[in-house]
Amino acid sequence: MFSHLIAFSLAAMGVTTLAHADALSLDEIKASNGVLLSAEDLQKLIPGAKVVSRAPNGSTRSWTNNSNGSLVASTDSRGRSSTGSTRPHSGEGSWRIENAAYCVTIDWPLSKEQWCRRMYRVGDKYYGVPGRADDSARAWEFEFGK
Repeated sequence: MFSHLIAFSLAAMGVTTLAHADALSLDEIKASNGVLLSAEDLQKLIPGAKVVSRAPNGSTRSWTNNSNGSLVASTDSRGRSSTGSTRPHSGEGSWRIENAAYCVTIDWPLSKEQWCRRMYRVGDKYYGVPGRADDSARAWEFEFGK
């Protein structure tokens, strides 16, 4: 009970846990002068990149965008997943750039994940937002490395 009270008090003061410290809404991205990446920007960033994706539910996933459009992803399954899985697992999939959005499909053992995100850069961090999101939508944090 006491720990719930502390968590509630911290949340009320705007303090977040480390795992969610970088979760931003689209409105916060815009207020931080976030730069929407163009299709050309994505073509420079995405192919061949090693990707780490941090979902708002706390899960961390990683993969490499292979030059042929394929990928093999893994997840630590922290947080709640749509499949209810709490064990690390992997899945095969594909990536593409479509209509200036980064699109990924992953066939997980118990489900299929498919999405496209408009990518924003805020400082040295990247955030993906669904194409038709309103300003309150939470963004997914991404890291891109070579």
